[in-house]
Amino acid sequence: MNLAHRAGLMAGLLLLSLATASMGAAETVLRRPNSAEPESLDPQKITGLTEANIVGDLFEPLITLDADRRPVPGAAESWDVSADEKTWTFHLRPGAKWSDGTPLTAEDWVYSFRRLVDPATGAAKFDQIRSVVNAEGIASGREKDPAKLGIVAVDANTLRFTLKQPELILPLLISDHGADPIPHAAVEKWGTQWTRPGHMVSNGPYTLESWNPHDKIVLVKNPLFHDAAHVAIDRVEHYPVDDQLRGVKQYRAGELDWMVLPNKSQLAWAKKEAAAELHTGDALFLWYAFFNMKRGVLAEHKEIREALSLAVDRQTIVDKVDPRGQKPAYSMISSLMPNYTPQPYDWQTEPYADRLARAKLLMAKAGYTPEHPLKLTLSYTTNDDTRVYLLALAAMWKPIGVELALDNMEWQVYQTKIRQLDYEIGVLSEVPDFDDPTEFLIPYRSDAGLYNHCGYTNPALDALMDKAAAATEFGARRQALEAAERTVLGDYALVPLQFGVANYLVNPRLGGRRDNRPNPPSRYLSFKD
Repeated sequence: MNLAHRAGLMAGLLLLSLATASMGAAETVLRRPNSAEPESLDPQKITGLTEANIVGDLFEPLITLDADRRPVPGAAESWDVSADEKTWTFHLRPGAKWSDGTPLTAEDWVYSFRRLVDPATGAAKFDQIRSVVNAEGIASGREKDPAKLGIVAVDANTLRFTLKQPELILPLLISDHGADPIPHAAVEKWGTQWTRPGHMVSNGPYTLESWNPHDKIVLVKNPLFHDAAHVAIDRVEHYPVDDQLRGVKQYRAGELDWMVLPNKSQLAWAKKEAAAELHTGDALFLWYAFFNMKRGVLAEHKEIREALSLAVDRQTIVDKVDPRGQKPAYSMISSLMPNYTPQPYDWQTEPYADRLARAKLLMAKAGYTPEHPLKLTLSYTTNDDTRVYLLALAAMWKPIGVELALDNMEWQVYQTKIRQLDYEIGVLSEVPDFDDPTEFLIPYRSDAGLYNHCGYTNPALDALMDKAAAATEFGARRQALEAAERTVLGDYALVPLQFGVANYLVNPRLGGRRDNRPNPPSRYLSFKD
């Protein structure tokens, strides 16, 4: 930003602050960037960070995560665990209310969890309560009576979970959005339209005021939220920003309170011109390509999938194509994951020339060469910076006999194609809802529902995930999860590309963010005087 522009911006901000000060107790407004237009605001049906950023402001589960993503009391003020760790009793906050003033009772939670496992709901996943008695049976359709779910209301303020086996990380699991309460009356009255403004009832720090597609979603502070006294922001505006360069311009114009820096040139500019506003931190997320494992040539030929992974020069990409501090990924889970050892490919230390030669042999075995290439299409969401990266992939795959076409589309269209398995190769970022390896592994379970975006099935993986869930001590659980990661990687269902780093411009007045947590709940943010 040149000095003249900065001076003009600061003058404008000064005038704005003087104008709002003259109004007395002016409301505080947070302007958040979101990566796209959300597909849904139903907590049980969302699969993307785009939706989770908003839903996390609207609802609160029994146990929530604090600003450092540690489990703390949410809608439940406390809970007890039996000696055998199979019975969890949650004590709801006395006087809890929905945003419309009606009581929020244990029966509302029973309804919500039954809805979560009901196949008719089409929930994204039910892993939040997989360990509950009969949850798997109901979700699979084997058990037809939802009343047999092992979650019951003891009284209006007490909820009891009965587990089929102890679950070491239940507090983390039920902090997920899928474990949010769902307002029965609103769903019954409005059906699928219950999430629209004027229809939605929620229990979180904010309520839904308006939703103007492709413009913004506006949330306002919920005065009935149990911790409203500690919610500093009065109004939150979520803006869909699918063009990150445009988003940087919006930030510089004072229209957003933070914005990711999408490429190396923007990062270089920020280091020189806006260093005081630049925040950088290693973030626990993976950017990766994945394959349609249900149909097509990639589903039929593991050697082709292996060749595609071998042929990616990850180090060159992070050093030259898109150098923003990322790290090359040869595993699904990064070393930032606490209490876990990543399981990278054995060939990660091989010279790239040797890997490329092996990739060519694998492609030739499948019948493809540069003279007779395999034509593939990679689908992705509209983003010019992503395209630069993908063009580099195409260039790396060409010498092994792959001709890659790129097909870009809006986020909602992309999500539909992925869910319908109407693609050959896709790309996504995996950002965990909480810090546990299962967040990266659950999408590959056979029964992962909408989260299983590549149609991958492997009974060995399912058995390892079940073994981890049944573990009664963390060492055994960790071993099972590490074996699960090796299994998915060994099947080459995906191509890990890079572990991300968060480079953001942040309004200097905004407090409460963590540099390694780029999308914090709005309730933990505030503006400095």
